[in-house]
Amino acid sequence: MFKRFTLVCLVLLVAPLGVAENPPQLRASGVFAWPPAFSALFGDPVIVTKRGMSESGRARVFGGGSYHSFDGIRRPKASAKVFLYSRGSLSPAEVQHEAAEALARKFFRLVLNPNNLSTYEKRMKMGELIPMDEEVFVELAREQLLEGSSSEDVRNAWWTVRMGLPGTPDPGRRLVILNQHFDHNGEKETHGHFCFGIRKEGGDPNEDRVYDFRAPWFEDRNPRLTEAVNLHGRLQLSGFTENMYDWLYTQTEYRNCYVNLWFLPVTQEQVKLLSYFWKRGEPHVAGDFRPFRKNCASLGLLFYDRILPINTELIAARAPSVDLPVAVAEKIVEPVDEAVFYLLPNVTDERGREPTAKSFVHTPQPSRASSRPFRKLATVPGAN
Repeated sequence: MFKRFTLVCLVLLVAPLGVAENPPQLRASGVFAWPPAFSALFGDPVIVTKRGMSESGRARVFGGGSYHSFDGIRRPKASAKVFLYSRGSLSPAEVQHEAAEALARKFFRLVLNPNNLSTYEKRMKMGELIPMDEEVFVELAREQLLEGSSSEDVRNAWWTVRMGLPGTPDPGRRLVILNQHFDHNGEKETHGHFCFGIRKEGGDPNEDRVYDFRAPWFEDRNPRLTEAVNLHGRLQLSGFTENMYDWLYTQTEYRNCYVNLWFLPVTQEQVKLLSYFWKRGEPHVAGDFRPFRKNCASLGLLFYDRILPINTELIAARAPSVDLPVAVAEKIVEPVDEAVFYLLPNVTDERGREPTAKSFVHTPQPSRASSRPFRKLATVPGAN
């Protein structure tokens, strides 16, 4: 009896050695170029292959965090898991390919799907700065996760910026935050107008751009109250670009305004994203202007948000004060130690011109490079 019992025990111990086991578990960070945004949503998922299941060759993602358009990504308590079902053996490359696609699709559906935009973003019709539907994102994510790069330069830039990867500092350019104010001769400062721009060190008269967000006004006179609040629906809010020196020249020499400028560091990837919007040549039409929650500051902040990582808390989601151009500039500039400030004064009266409220932008003569705004900005310490 004892011998039989010993034999049975030996059989039970040895038998599992002859049974085919699933391949060892993999971690996403060990097989992918794993970006911070994916880490925030999924943690460091285990990739598990399962044999003999009906859904052959298909990967499914279980668990992970959540996403809210105002607060960004909410980290999971535990890492997600990726299960890959297969009737036969899969090569490591096949496992990685299927897992990458499954993770990319879940990320898009939880974070980038247009249905997940806030009411605030939908009101502004604000998506990404480059075309980004599910299939485009999945293709891009596969390339980035498996190979660490994409075949398209602007997509590489978008991935670096939005996925929270370290950008490449651009020592030759600055992000410029602008507040335009009507000049009340020092008696008061209005809430003003918000926009931002990209400027080369030393200045480039033709390439430096302002990204402006406004509902253009086509009369010399100031709008009446009912017109200013757009009761008649005639003011259409848009995001578009202008030459920086044309824009500054118009505000300070025709519209009786002075402009506060802050020069901030910028990355090459952020510049590429904004340049894509400029060179595409199409304005972003947000629809009817509103004094609150749909004005220059509202739309400008959403554009600014699109050159920050996805997991950044959306400034524009906070208190109504963020709709005030001055408050918007403060919130952007305040955390940046390297910010350089400059005030470009108003000279409309000195030029002998009657101030106009018209949004039409004038080109300085005889040239942009000889214009007062170009020459003044070229002398700002720390910005050249």
